[in-house]
Amino acid sequence: MAEATLASAPADTLTTPEIWHVEAEAELRKIPFFVRGKARRNTEKFAAERGLSEITVETLYDAKAHYSR
Repeated sequence: MAEATLASAPADTLTTPEIWHVEAEAELRKIPFFVRGKARRNTEKFAAERGLSEITVETLYDAKAHYSR
């Protein structure tokens, strides 16, 4: 299993902390800095709404598809 890092997020937006997989963090760093925070928040919100405790690259892409509608 890939190493994961604990994401820091405001306590009022999430009920449980999300764990970001290293590959997902690397993919997130490819996003331009001026929208990276929004992408992180949207992905964490997407994961929390679905009860996911870990954020993978697939979760990141699913959240992107969801919010780009």
